[in-house]
Amino acid sequence: MNLATFASPHVQPQPQSLPPPLPARRANPGADLTKDLTVNQIRPKELEAVSGFPFDRPIYIHATNVSSASLVIEPDTNTENRDTAIVIAEVSAQKSDIYEKCEVTAQLNAHGEYDFHVNSNWSLWSMAMVRCRFVVRLPAAVSRTHPGLRVDLSNSNISIGQLANIEFDHINVRAQNAPLAFNGVRVGYLQAATTNCEVRVTNATIGTALDVKTSNARIAMTSAHGGRISAKTTNSSILLQSVTGQMINAETKNAKLHCDDITAAELHLKTHNSTIVSNKIKADHLYLATENAKIEGIWEIKHTLDISTTNSKVDGHVLLSDPMARANMRIKTSNAKIKVRLPAKSFSGSFDARTRNWSATVAYRDKKAAAGLPPLQFVVDDKHYKRGFLGDAGQTRHEFSASTSNSTIDIEFV
Repeated sequence: MNLATFASPHVQPQPQSLPPPLPARRANPGADLTKDLTVNQIRPKELEAVSGFPFDRPIYIHATNVSSASLVIEPDTNTENRDTAIVIAEVSAQKSDIYEKCEVTAQLNAHGEYDFHVNSNWSLWSMAMVRCRFVVRLPAAVSRTHPGLRVDLSNSNISIGQLANIEFDHINVRAQNAPLAFNGVRVGYLQAATTNCEVRVTNATIGTALDVKTSNARIAMTSAHGGRISAKTTNSSILLQSVTGQMINAETKNAKLHCDDITAAELHLKTHNSTIVSNKIKADHLYLATENAKIEGIWEIKHTLDISTTNSKVDGHVLLSDPMARANMRIKTSNAKIKVRLPAKSFSGSFDARTRNWSATVAYRDKKAAAGLPPLQFVVDDKHYKRGFLGDAGQTRHEFSASTSNSTIDIEFV
């Protein structure tokens, strides 16, 4: 049966809800389900299934009743392949009746996808000995657009990369206990979720959105560029390095957030009980939040800076990307020090620094260098509270406030 003859329209999976896996159609192992599907027993305990799919529909790859299933997507070494995605399933078991007990199907499912499925019929005890390795080979000699890929696997690893000539409409990966790696992918929308294993995204170009999730494991993004970017985990760190996007959201718990060289229209960084380190950050709107841990970094903002923590210090340098734009900056902690440097030459507006049971200081760092700059004008100049403005009071564009308790506030104009 030639799957390309079906005329069902392609419906792109929505980011919020992936279509559920469909039950595999039962068939005798090795049956000729499509023109291109072949199933061969390589050894008594090994089986290989191969099918070729054109670039007119998304592909769905999944396995059931196996102990582990991995996936590698790589360039095809056959330079004559220009229009076919080759999908290979390598299945191994500790029992020799693999040909009778393993089913491989290739069909068009209700979601308009080419559905490639491996299922074993062993008992639960025997199933623990069944392993499946999927390999997808895509043309390397021509630039192509592929309508998309959906994957549902567990207990192994998934690696997609080094396909600069292929641009996917979407990639949806759902896994359990499987590390995920995406290297050099170009995709309109990438959604990847796993548990208890690391997710790595490197040299990725994303059109609309990049959404990655895991738990109890690290997320690392390096040189990722796109529209909306989201990274969420728990009990492990997040590293963002050389990442650009319209809206970037990174969130974890009980672990460190480290960001370096980030550019975004809106950037949200959030953790609990651990540090946020944010160097070379440029955002129109920047929000940093944690508890019981310090926040430090260099922040270049246009309109909004909102930083909050508790019981630990805030230490950073604020820059204004557009001194003529209105900007609101707020920094808050408790029982710990705030030390912030503000740009003396570009800041024009009000400042408000309040603490309890300690002292607040607002001053030029270098009085000699400040000789040609407007003086700091104080409306309130108490030990615990400093309020005033820098520049022409009628031309204020910037508002800065800092508050803490039981520690000092040190605001320097540099």
